[in-house]
Amino acid sequence: MEPVTFVKLAHLLGLIMGLGGALLSDYIVATQAVLRPVTHGAIRQIHSLSQFVALGLGLLWISGTGLAIFGIAMDARFVENPKFWCKVAIVTVLTLNSLLIHFFALPRMQRSLGRRLMFDGPRKEATQLAFIGSLSFVSWMTAFILGTAKEFNFRTPAWEIAAAYVLTVLLVWFLWIAAISGHHSWRDAKRRRAIARRSTA
Repeated sequence: MEPVTFVKLAHLLGLIMGLGGALLSDYIVATQAVLRPVTHGAIRQIHSLSQFVALGLGLLWISGTGLAIFGIAMDARFVENPKFWCKVAIVTVLTLNSLLIHFFALPRMQRSLGRRLMFDGPRKEATQLAFIGSLSFVSWMTAFILGTAKEFNFRTPAWEIAAAYVLTVLLVWFLWIAAISGHHSWRDAKRRRAIARRSTA
Protein backbone atom coordinates (compact mmCIF):
# COMPACT_ATOMS: atom_id res chain seq x y z
CA MET A 1 0.00 0.00 0.00
CA GLU A 2 1.03 3.58 -0.61
CA PRO A 3 2.05 5.77 2.35
CA VAL A 4 -1.02 7.97 1.91
CA THR A 5 -3.24 4.91 2.43
CA PHE A 6 -1.74 4.31 5.87
CA VAL A 7 -2.32 7.96 6.75
CA LYS A 8 -5.96 7.69 5.62
CA LEU A 9 -6.41 4.57 7.75
CA ALA A 10 -4.92 6.38 10.76
CA HIS A 11 -7.28 9.30 10.13
CA LEU A 12 -10.26 6.96 9.97
CA LEU A 13 -9.14 5.23 13.17
CA GLY A 14 -8.88 8.59 14.95
CA LEU A 15 -12.41 9.49 13.83
CA ILE A 16 -13.77 6.13 14.98
CA MET A 17 -12.08 6.49 18.37
CA GLY A 18 -13.30 10.04 18.87
CA LEU A 19 -16.85 9.60 17.60
CA GLY A 20 -17.34 6.20 19.21
CA GLY A 21 -15.95 7.35 22.56
CA ALA A 22 -18.03 10.52 22.51
CA LEU A 23 -21.28 8.70 21.69
CA LEU A 24 -20.63 6.10 24.39
CA SER A 25 -19.88 8.89 26.88
CA ASP A 26 -23.15 10.60 25.97
CA TYR A 27 -25.05 7.36 26.54
CA ILE A 28 -23.41 6.78 29.94
CA VAL A 29 -24.04 10.37 31.05
CA ALA A 30 -27.69 10.19 29.96
CA THR A 31 -28.42 6.83 31.61
CA GLN A 32 -26.12 6.91 34.65
CA ALA A 33 -25.76 10.59 35.50
CA VAL A 34 -28.87 12.43 34.25
CA LEU A 35 -31.76 9.98 34.52
CA ARG A 36 -30.20 8.44 37.64
CA PRO A 37 -27.89 9.82 40.37
CA VAL A 38 -24.19 9.98 39.52
CA THR A 39 -22.17 6.98 40.72
CA HIS A 40 -18.43 6.38 41.16
CA GLY A 41 -18.64 3.85 38.33
CA ALA A 42 -20.07 6.39 35.92
CA ILE A 43 -17.33 8.90 36.82
CA ARG A 44 -14.60 6.31 36.21
CA GLN A 45 -16.11 5.33 32.86
CA ILE A 46 -16.43 8.92 31.64
CA HIS A 47 -12.87 9.71 32.75
CA SER A 48 -11.50 6.69 30.82
CA LEU A 49 -13.57 7.49 27.75
CA SER A 50 -12.44 11.14 27.77
CA GLN A 51 -8.83 9.93 27.60
CA PHE A 52 -9.76 7.57 24.75
CA VAL A 53 -11.41 10.43 22.85
CA ALA A 54 -8.34 12.61 23.46
CA LEU A 55 -6.17 9.93 21.83
CA GLY A 56 -8.53 9.90 18.87
CA LEU A 57 -8.24 13.69 18.60
CA GLY A 58 -4.46 13.50 18.70
CA LEU A 59 -4.51 10.90 15.93
CA LEU A 60 -6.83 13.12 13.88
CA TRP A 61 -4.45 16.07 14.16
CA ILE A 62 -1.37 14.02 13.22
CA SER A 63 -2.98 12.11 10.35
CA GLY A 64 -4.89 15.19 9.17
CA THR A 65 -1.62 17.11 8.88
CA GLY A 66 -0.18 14.23 6.89
CA LEU A 67 -3.19 14.14 4.57
CA ALA A 68 -2.90 17.90 4.03
CA ILE A 69 0.76 17.53 3.07
CA PHE A 70 -0.05 14.73 0.60
CA GLY A 71 -3.02 16.71 -0.76
CA ILE A 72 -0.99 19.87 -1.38
CA ALA A 73 1.78 17.82 -3.02
CA MET A 74 -0.71 16.29 -5.44
CA ASP A 75 -2.79 19.42 -6.08
CA ALA A 76 -1.93 22.96 -4.96
CA ARG A 77 -5.67 23.77 -4.98
CA PHE A 78 -6.15 21.46 -1.97
CA VAL A 79 -6.06 24.39 0.47
CA GLU A 80 -8.73 26.21 -1.58
CA ASN A 81 -11.32 23.60 -0.64
CA PRO A 82 -13.73 25.21 1.89
CA LYS A 83 -14.50 21.81 3.36
CA PHE A 84 -10.87 21.38 4.38
CA TRP A 85 -10.90 24.55 6.48
CA CYS A 86 -14.25 23.63 7.99
CA LYS A 87 -12.79 20.29 9.09
CA VAL A 88 -9.82 22.07 10.65
CA ALA A 89 -12.18 24.43 12.48
CA ILE A 90 -14.37 21.57 13.74
CA VAL A 91 -11.40 19.58 15.07
CA THR A 92 -10.13 22.77 16.75
CA VAL A 93 -13.53 23.21 18.43
CA LEU A 94 -13.46 19.57 19.52
CA THR A 95 -10.00 20.03 21.01
CA LEU A 96 -11.06 23.10 22.97
CA ASN A 97 -14.26 21.36 24.05
CA SER A 98 -12.26 18.40 25.33
CA LEU A 99 -10.46 20.83 27.64
CA LEU A 100 -13.83 22.11 28.87
CA ILE A 101 -14.91 18.54 29.54
CA HIS A 102 -11.71 17.78 31.46
CA PHE A 103 -11.49 20.98 33.51
CA PHE A 104 -15.17 21.92 33.88
CA ALA A 105 -17.60 19.06 33.19
CA LEU A 106 -15.77 16.20 34.92
CA PRO A 107 -15.14 18.12 38.19
CA ARG A 108 -18.82 19.08 38.34
CA MET A 109 -19.82 15.52 37.68
CA GLN A 110 -17.66 14.43 40.61
CA ARG A 111 -19.28 17.05 42.84
CA SER A 112 -22.70 15.78 41.74
CA LEU A 113 -22.06 12.32 43.19
CA GLY A 114 -25.32 10.95 44.56
CA ARG A 115 -27.59 13.32 42.67
CA ARG A 116 -28.69 13.67 39.06
CA LEU A 117 -26.53 15.80 36.84
CA MET A 118 -28.38 18.78 35.33
CA PHE A 119 -31.75 18.04 36.96
CA ASP A 120 -30.83 18.17 40.67
CA GLY A 121 -28.19 20.90 40.56
CA PRO A 122 -28.21 24.66 39.87
CA ARG A 123 -29.92 25.64 36.63
CA LYS A 124 -26.97 27.78 35.46
CA GLU A 125 -24.54 24.89 35.83
CA ALA A 126 -26.96 22.56 34.04
CA THR A 127 -27.20 25.01 31.13
CA GLN A 128 -23.41 25.19 30.85
CA LEU A 129 -23.05 21.41 30.90
CA ALA A 130 -25.80 21.10 28.30
CA PHE A 131 -23.88 23.44 25.99
CA ILE A 132 -20.68 21.41 26.35
CA GLY A 133 -22.58 18.20 25.60
CA SER A 134 -24.38 19.74 22.63
CA LEU A 135 -21.13 21.10 21.21
CA SER A 136 -19.43 17.72 21.56
CA PHE A 137 -22.23 15.70 19.95
CA VAL A 138 -22.85 18.04 17.00
CA SER A 139 -19.13 18.61 16.36
CA TRP A 140 -18.31 14.90 16.19
CA MET A 141 -21.28 14.22 13.91
CA THR A 142 -20.26 17.15 11.69
CA ALA A 143 -16.68 15.86 11.52
CA PHE A 144 -18.02 12.45 10.50
CA ILE A 145 -20.25 13.95 7.78
CA LEU A 146 -17.51 16.20 6.39
CA GLY A 147 -15.06 13.32 6.38
CA THR A 148 -17.34 11.10 4.29
CA ALA A 149 -19.35 13.50 2.07
CA LYS A 150 -17.18 14.17 -0.98
CA GLU A 151 -19.95 16.18 -2.64
CA PHE A 152 -19.02 19.14 -0.41
CA ASN A 153 -15.57 19.41 -2.02
CA PHE A 154 -15.08 22.77 -3.78
CA ARG A 155 -18.87 23.18 -4.04
CA THR A 156 -20.35 24.19 -0.69
CA PRO A 157 -19.19 27.56 0.66
CA ALA A 158 -17.64 27.51 4.13
CA TRP A 159 -20.24 29.93 5.47
CA GLU A 160 -23.07 27.52 4.60
CA ILE A 161 -21.39 24.65 6.43
CA ALA A 162 -20.60 26.91 9.40
CA ALA A 163 -24.14 28.28 9.53
CA ALA A 164 -25.68 24.81 9.49
CA TYR A 165 -23.24 23.70 12.19
CA VAL A 166 -23.91 26.65 14.51
CA LEU A 167 -27.68 26.40 14.08
CA THR A 168 -27.61 22.68 14.87
CA VAL A 169 -25.55 23.26 18.03
CA LEU A 170 -28.00 25.94 19.16
CA LEU A 171 -30.99 23.72 18.38
CA VAL A 172 -29.65 20.78 20.40
CA TRP A 173 -28.70 23.15 23.24
CA PHE A 174 -32.19 24.71 23.17
CA LEU A 175 -33.80 21.27 23.45
CA TRP A 176 -31.62 20.52 26.49
CA ILE A 177 -32.48 23.87 28.08
CA ALA A 178 -36.18 23.25 27.48
CA ALA A 179 -35.94 19.85 29.18
CA ILE A 180 -33.95 21.27 32.11
CA SER A 181 -36.28 24.27 32.54
CA GLY A 182 -39.34 22.05 32.37
CA HIS A 183 -37.97 19.74 35.04
CA HIS A 184 -36.94 22.60 37.33
CA SER A 185 -40.36 24.23 36.95
CA TRP A 186 -42.08 20.94 37.78
CA ARG A 187 -39.76 20.43 40.78
CA ASP A 188 -40.40 23.96 42.09
CA ALA A 189 -44.16 23.55 41.70
CA LYS A 190 -44.01 20.23 43.55
CA ARG A 191 -42.12 21.87 46.42
CA ARG A 192 -44.63 24.72 46.63
CA ARG A 193 -47.53 22.26 46.79
CA ALA A 194 -45.77 20.31 49.53
CA ILE A 195 -45.19 23.51 51.52
CA ALA A 196 -48.81 24.55 51.03
CA ARG A 197 -50.06 21.19 52.28
CA ARG A 198 -47.85 21.39 55.38
CA SER A 199 -49.00 24.94 56.16
CA THR A 200 -52.68 23.97 55.96
CA ALA A 201 -52.27 20.74 57.90
